[in-house]
Amino acid sequence: GDSERPESIMAKIVVVEDDPSIRKLLVENLEARGHGVRSSSNGDEAIDFGYLFEPEVIIADWDLGQDYDGFEVAAACRHANENVKTIIISGHSERLKKFESDDHVFSTIAKPFPVERLVQCVEAAISS
Repeated sequence: GDSERPESIMAKIVVVEDDPSIRKLLVENLEARGHGVRSSSNGDEAIDFGYLFEPEVIIADWDLGQDYDGFEVAAACRHANENVKTIIISGHSERLKKFESDDHVFSTIAKPFPVERLVQCVEAAISS
């Protein structure tokens, strides 16, 4: 029926990104598309969201500069929901190469990127 149209897709998304300006940009753009977003600058809080908020998509910065990297955060969230789709973003494009063949990573995006590309990637993840 009509409810299957991509325009009507609304997803729960967790964004973990330690750069406040990038985090704000991603959250604002995803919320503008009607998604529910929780965001954090740190891995522990993002993992809590993974359990409590039950996101369908996790957007994780690889370089969180803390105890966890974004891939570890996403892996922990998969314990709560094995179907969660992971999008890894990073300013170090060479680090992203190792995830390209990883079944648990839906997509990787190198920074800097147009925010529209990330929005499209999220919507592809939801509909896949």
